[in-house]
This record gives sequence, structure tokens and C-alpha cells, in this order.
Amino acid sequence: MNKEEAIMVSMGIIANAGGAKSAAMQAIKDANNGKFDKIEKRFEEASTYTAEANIYHMKFLEAEGNDMTPEFSVLLIHAEDQMLTSQTVVDLAKEFVKLAEKVNNLERNKVINEIKI
Repeated sequence: MNKEEAIMVSMGIIANAGGAKSAAMQAIKDANNGKFDKIEKRFEEASTYTAEANIYHMKFLEAEGNDMTPEFSVLLIHAEDQMLTSQTVVDLAKEFVKLAEKVNNLERNKVINEIKI
């Protein structure tokens, strides 16, 4: 893999990892605003971006498997960092959404109980 190819692959990882993080963060915002109907779509978007980032990542692994290891660069390290971070953000976002749903249910139950009284 030449330097230009490595740059393009790195940018593919960075762009898609960023998309996955953005979709996951939007899912948290939607949950906090009670827009639970939008959350599944946000995580589907995150999953699509993650799959694309993984396709780009496989290009590095294939190159290394073919003894064409790309030069390590700050951009490549940044791409790898963004990919790993995006996976963590998506996982944490799913947990935050679960918490937001529980809080929403508790608040709704509190209001219902207050109405009964």
C-alpha cells in the first residue's frame, strides 16, 4: 500500500468513525428529549458507519497480510484511535439510552401516581 492509498484509507476510517459517533451522540440527545421513536434509526446509522469503517480497516489488514504494510503515520494512528473511540461511544450510548428510558418511565409513573392521589 502506497502513501496516497494509506491516506485515503485512513480518511475513510476517520470519516465513518466520526459518523458513527455523531449518530450515537444524537441517540443520547433524542433519549434525553423523550424522542425514543428516533433512537433505533440513530443506532442503525451508527452501525452502517461502523461497518464502512471496518471495510476501510480491513484494507490495512489485507495489505499487511500481503507484506505491503503501510508506513505508520500520525494520520493512521488517529484513524485507529477514532475507530476504537467510536465503538466505545456507541456502546456507552446504548447504555445511556437505557437509563434515559428508565428515568422516563419513573417520571411517567410518578405523574400517574400523583394524578391518582
